[in-house]
Amino acid sequence: MRHLPWGLHHSPDRLALEPRHRPRGLHHSPDRLTLDEPPCRLFQLFALWSWLPVRITMYQPRLLYTTEEHGCSLTTFYVRVEMYEPTLLMIKTCNNEVFGAYCSSRWYERNLKDDHGNRQAYFGTGESFLFSLYPERAKYPWVGIDSSQDDPSLGHSAELFMAADTKMLTIGGGEGQAIWMDENIRFGKTDHCVTFNNPPLCESGDFEIRVLEVYGILNKTFNCEQKITGVFDTTLTKRGVASSVRSGVVCKVTTARRSFAVSHYLNQELG
Repeated sequence: MRHLPWGLHHSPDRLALEPRHRPRGLHHSPDRLTLDEPPCRLFQLFALWSWLPVRITMYQPRLLYTTEEHGCSLTTFYVRVEMYEPTLLMIKTCNNEVFGAYCSSRWYERNLKDDHGNRQAYFGTGESFLFSLYPERAKYPWVGIDSSQDDPSLGHSAELFMAADTKMLTIGGGEGQAIWMDENIRFGKTDHCVTFNNPPLCESGDFEIRVLEVYGILNKTFNCEQKITGVFDTTLTKRGVASSVRSGVVCKVTTARRSFAVSHYLNQELG
């Protein structure tokens, strides 16, 4: 059983989990994702919520970095994000594909060195996973989840979770990179990789980033009862959120007793 998603309100412009601090004038931004298209409807976001580790669903997320507010720079990304663990990355491309990754380790670990004094190329744990929300909705967990620790097929290429430096950021490796972004957070590539056994997360394999949003998790529980007036209320979810408000969907959550599982809720309430 899981708590349902985070801090919800009526503003449709972004994933504003702390609405009182929402920057003025954001709704006038020419780069905002108005989502007249189908991506990120409510049921897709509930799916993403259901994929998170159970303990994470109890805590309050915080928007750490968005290209709309903080610019397009890996340097800024690291300054704002690197000390948080875990983080959730959500990408929307200029072709309206929506995908991302749950990253289990701090991005600061890119600076750590091994016993020989060499910087570690890859870091992270098997709790990390990839996801796609539009046009396909799917989760791609670590291939080791369903394998024995003694499985000989789980070589080094099956444990390439996260990598980063001043020039690029990578999630997933081995025979390809699941998500790769350049230092300007403008262009990226996606391919099949051994670590997550995923297909390319967008049709062409190459993509231009329209919005990148990164969330950290605070050790603070959210309110016990909330209306779903803005599940992932963000540039990535405007239309889905607005439709949920109009339909008056309400979910009750308690800290002592978890609500219905997301899948059950969707079947019962959203058809």
